[in-house]
Amino acid sequence: MLVVDDDSVVLNLTTDMLTCLGYTVIPADNPESALEHIEKAEGRIHLLITDVIMPEMNGFELYEKAHALCPSLPVLFMSGYIANTVVSGKIVEKKLLLLEKPFSLASLADAVRKSLLGL
Repeated sequence: MLVVDDDSVVLNLTTDMLTCLGYTVIPADNPESALEHIEKAEGRIHLLITDVIMPEMNGFELYEKAHALCPSLPVLFMSGYIANTVVSGKIVEKKLLLLEKPFSLASLADAVRKSLLGL
């Protein structure tokens, strides 16, 4: 699993939560680093979990670039600003999963499960 968030506290907490759930996690603190991991992973990343709002590139743009590299890679978006973003509309329009921050371990586990199963 690849987790991308520019907020180090959120990135570390999400990584710890996913590790606690038994997942192997690759943390990335920016979209460019995430794309490098996807290119090098050769299909071994099973889920992209990304923040929606980041300074260099938003999460939807990251998803589009990641999808070009690995079309079968599912995505789970996270955001603390769901109601106020244009990007959120694109996510809803494409019927992609969006997890609202802050989230609990149970809600993260449920969202990851749904993402991996394509629900």
